[in-house]
Amino acid sequence: MDISVLEWKKVDLFNIIAVPFVKIPNTAEISCYCFPESKSSTEERNIKLVICDRNGNILTYFSNWDCITFKSPSNRKAIALCSLTSNNCLATVTPDTNNGIHIEVFDLNRLSKKQGAPIIASAYTQPSSTPLCLNADVIDDKLFALAIGLGNGDILLHYGKITKNFSANIRQHTVSGNAVNGIHFDFKTQPLDTTQIMFVTCVQGVYCFMLKEKSIMDTKFVLDNDKGNLNYRSVMRKAGDCELNDSMLVVGRADAVYCYTPEGRGPCFAIEGAKECLAWVGHYLIVGVKNFKQNVTTLIVLDTENKIIVFQKQFQELFYIISETNFCYVVTNSRDANACDILMLEQNSIDVNIRLLVEKNMYNIALRLLHREGYNSTPETALVRFQYGNHLLQKGDISRATQEFIKTIGFIKPYAVISKLLYSRYNTFLLNYLSEWKKKNETSSCHTRLIECCSKREQIKHEMQQDDSKHYKSPAEINHHLSTISKMYFACSLSNQLTVPVEEEHLLHQLLEYGPASLAVDLTTYLNNITFENAKESKNILSFCSILADHNDYCAKMLAKIIEAFPVCDEKLLFYLLVFYFKLWQVDKVSSSFVSDFIKTHCLRLDKTIIVSRLYTFFNVTQRIHRHQINTGTLHNETIDKCDENLTKNNANVALNGNLSTRSFLMMLKSSCSNEEIKAIKIKPIFTDGLMQSVVNSANELKLVENFNEKIKRSRSMLSLYTNNPIEFRNDKCDICHEMLSTQSIYFLCQHSFHKECLNYKSTKRKEKLLCIICKTRNLISPKHSSNFCCDSSDTIAALAKIVSIGNKLETKLMIGGRPKSDGVTSSNPFD
Repeated sequence: MDISVLEWKKVDLFNIIAVPFVKIPNTAEISCYCFPESKSSTEERNIKLVICDRNGNILTYFSNWDCITFKSPSNRKAIALCSLTSNNCLATVTPDTNNGIHIEVFDLNRLSKKQGAPIIASAYTQPSSTPLCLNADVIDDKLFALAIGLGNGDILLHYGKITKNFSANIRQHTVSGNAVNGIHFDFKTQPLDTTQIMFVTCVQGVYCFMLKEKSIMDTKFVLDNDKGNLNYRSVMRKAGDCELNDSMLVVGRADAVYCYTPEGRGPCFAIEGAKECLAWVGHYLIVGVKNFKQNVTTLIVLDTENKIIVFQKQFQELFYIISETNFCYVVTNSRDANACDILMLEQNSIDVNIRLLVEKNMYNIALRLLHREGYNSTPETALVRFQYGNHLLQKGDISRATQEFIKTIGFIKPYAVISKLLYSRYNTFLLNYLSEWKKKNETSSCHTRLIECCSKREQIKHEMQQDDSKHYKSPAEINHHLSTISKMYFACSLSNQLTVPVEEEHLLHQLLEYGPASLAVDLTTYLNNITFENAKESKNILSFCSILADHNDYCAKMLAKIIEAFPVCDEKLLFYLLVFYFKLWQVDKVSSSFVSDFIKTHCLRLDKTIIVSRLYTFFNVTQRIHRHQINTGTLHNETIDKCDENLTKNNANVALNGNLSTRSFLMMLKSSCSNEEIKAIKIKPIFTDGLMQSVVNSANELKLVENFNEKIKRSRSMLSLYTNNPIEFRNDKCDICHEMLSTQSIYFLCQHSFHKECLNYKSTKRKEKLLCIICKTRNLISPKHSSNFCCDSSDTIAALAKIVSIGNKLETKLMIGGRPKSDGVTSSNPFD
């Protein structure tokens, strides 16, 4: 199998609480401990933990944390190793003084406070090295497997039927030349698969063996023989735990955590550091990483299925972990010298975990977690899918968003989804959602009508794509294209009011994209389609007027005819016509009196009229209003006078001088009058004009860049003279006090030298930077020369040269032994 190094995201899905009522001996008193690797709820007495102390006592803790303590009848010294089988048999290893080991098997099912637990089997053997690890288990209560790992790489194995004394059935096998630090059994009990496997981890190397009766290790598979890293800890995840199908061995190394199956090495989890402990809790892998420098252990909980870190916390002294089905106990050293602290690490509630995952946009992980917990078709899952669909919609992945929306049918109201897919560009996806909704629900008239509208929109879109103006070259073909778009526009706006906002928007975008360029060829198409019948509502005609804004004569005549035919029309039409008259007035096509008479005849709102007039620098309106007030003697228009005065005084340069196109201004005027939002496509000409202006200005900027490049070349040559040519300093006196120079001296590249104290005093007194006094005085005397020097781009080079010029002072101060104490005088010298 391929190795996959995973990068982990982090979210806290676990919490940790103290268990103060449990008392466990201090770690200094514990010689060994064990707990069942496989959890079973059918056992009569569920044993949670077994601890063997250095006094020979065996402490047995049950599921309710009741404890029974007993001793072995043999009364030997402290037990070195212990292991608990799936049927509550305890196997122990006790060394003796003759380098031998006593193996005893206790039946904890018959444990009592008075008599303890009886010994059902025992053995004695002489190992070839020190025992390091022990594992024992049973198969169907018939076969008993016991393996002891030794320090020289050998294994003592018993595999077969259990007898009172099984010393003769123990065989010694050689695995490798490195110490064995982990043994794990993987017994298959299915009728079709009775393979019995034993994994062995050494300090260097991972192996797999097939077991047979009479303690035979039949086949050896080398799963890993990497000698570059040491194997610290190992743990077995058995099949059947939390509905897991395959068993897997996990080995912790300094660089990562590696997984193995009998077929070979599996995935790799990149968690660096020495592994102090490993444990499985359901789908979660718990890793304890030891930091020897800080003497702390970081407990990390990994969700190996969803590839995230779900908990992380540091402990000062972590001892071991007792894993359960859905939680685990963390045992740490306590301040109390006679006991350990026990903490319970458990998952948050499912709703809390889902909320945390959704907040971090981990929707896929949230859905997998709901599926794992059995929430497949529930309102909770549908809500997460709906939020996931919104997230995908914002990212632009419409296809996947629609798939998630479809899975919410039956739980989320259709309106919540349909309202998000009403845009014309989402028409295909909306049609797919409605089709799936129709399969699962009774179709109402509204949904049928919406499906018909979507189908019609698809037909219009198809026709528009076929009639793309880019495919036509002759004026006749363009006329046909424009006629088709215009007829479709008015047909959809008059036939069905339900689809007007969406279809009108879609077709208007098409006209904005291709209309202005095509209008330069011919205008008759719009004349034939924009009629008085279609102008009963201003929103239809104003959209086309915005596109035709460059054709002032045509738009003015068309609006004038419409206003004449419909005297009681929308005020927006009058203001549109006023804007066109202003444009014609600017090019001397209509007179100022004509415009003034139009304003006076139609009694437009005075405040809006003044603002629009000011934008087009049309002052006849304000003058006429002022004269009218004088003639009539009215004083009730003081507000208008103040408005006009403020507009004139504060906005003297406000006018449409080409910076804002007429089309964009009309679009914004239409939107502001109807309380609509100004959309980006409506102000597209503003950005277009600005871009063209920047292209024109860039030609002048290129010339400036060329001039600056020439100055940079001259400055570089000047700097090379300073850096490459040696300069001999001949001054031996200070140019300020004319006394002999000492070690605390400052030299400039201009061949002037000063005492440090003199220069600091002058600069501080004048509150100036640390510069050459003489050269600065010369520059002040010659202002022309000073101005040229400051304007030149070599100022930066000169400043750098100044810093280089006083560089030897730093070396002198370092040789003396550090920075001198300040006397309250602040110097701008960078080496002070």
